[in-house]
Amino acid sequence: MDTPFNVWAVLIAALSTFLIGGLWYCPAVFGKAWMRENGLTEEGLKNSNMVKIFGLASFLAVIAAG
Repeated sequence: MDTPFNVWAVLIAALSTFLIGGLWYCPAVFGKAWMRENGLTEEGLKNSNMVKIFGLASFLAVIAAG
């Protein structure tokens, strides 16, 4: 049984994950507390593979939204 879905709605829902996450994890809200509790430093985050992290996060956001 085919279940039609709205591609635009799925993409907007996936994008909203990044918008809400960007606000949530910004240093002014919970970003510094999140880094401290997870033992992360700004230098460590700068040296991480952001393409891999955001690529996987994008893929998983689309899967979760779909």
